[in-house]
Amino acid sequence: DATSHQYLASVVRASTGLRRRAGQFIASAAVHYKVKRSIALLGSVVCEVSFASFSAHAFQKLNRKMHLSKMKHSKFNESGQLLIFYLVSFLWGADIIRKEGFLPSISKVWEGYPHTEMSFMFKFYFIVQLAYWLHCYPELYFQKTKKDEMSGRITHATLHLIFFSVSYVLNFTRIALCLSVMHYLVETVFHAARLLLFAERNKAANYGFTVWNVVFVLVRLASIMLSVLTFWYGLAQQENLDLPFGMATGNFNTKVIRINCIVAVCLLQAWMMWHFVNFHLQLLRERAEAQQPAQGKRKVLPGAKKEKKPKKEE
Repeated sequence: DATSHQYLASVVRASTGLRRRAGQFIASAAVHYKVKRSIALLGSVVCEVSFASFSAHAFQKLNRKMHLSKMKHSKFNESGQLLIFYLVSFLWGADIIRKEGFLPSISKVWEGYPHTEMSFMFKFYFIVQLAYWLHCYPELYFQKTKKDEMSGRITHATLHLIFFSVSYVLNFTRIALCLSVMHYLVETVFHAARLLLFAERNKAANYGFTVWNVVFVLVRLASIMLSVLTFWYGLAQQENLDLPFGMATGNFNTKVIRINCIVAVCLLQAWMMWHFVNFHLQLLRERAEAQQPAQGKRKVLPGAKKEKKPKKEE
């Protein structure tokens, strides 16, 4: 009995030591993983800044050949860089959606939540997105952006950064991927049409803006519908009350968070739609002013002749 008691005590001590070492190993592995992720994010930011500097230099050479004004020069550089980023992100995100099988099985967007495990390319997509929108802040300094343009660019970058950061932390990465791919499709069409306009390809630019007008409205409606379907219906079915809430489990699927996400997406879509309507109203006003005849000019009636002064008699 004494021998068996000593044996059981040694087994308990050994198992306790194993659990302690396993816990230390898991904790160190988690810290190591976070450090690697931070290094990857920092490296991506550096690469994005380098790419932006290189592309800006390339577009400056192209601007000199096109002889654009200073205002068009800035907008041309902005559209050129954004077109490359949006197009690559759209194709990359669409390929991830195809490989993950989100289409046509749209239910995979919410099934199996919390989505704590991601494929390498899926996770790298989010790291690149965060890095790109982070690099926009130092880019404003390096490009010596004007004060009147700075507020719009900061707002644009901040909204994207908040969107990807919150969706990554809350493990709503699948719905965020789908929404970002649809949004990037719209932005790709817009900036392509804008570049065609600067290049004086007016017919192609008009066709591009017409496509953009249609796609913009459709994507806004599709984004709202997909968000409501995912947060109100899909994730509501996946809610697990037995799973603890928090970062440890990655579970943030509660009714309060889901409703806040729906409200945030709907407000964002409404804000973009409001800017879209104001943009077109401004265009209509400018066209109406251009068509109005110049005022202040005297109209000469047909057949009117100037009176001749009588000659003085000699």
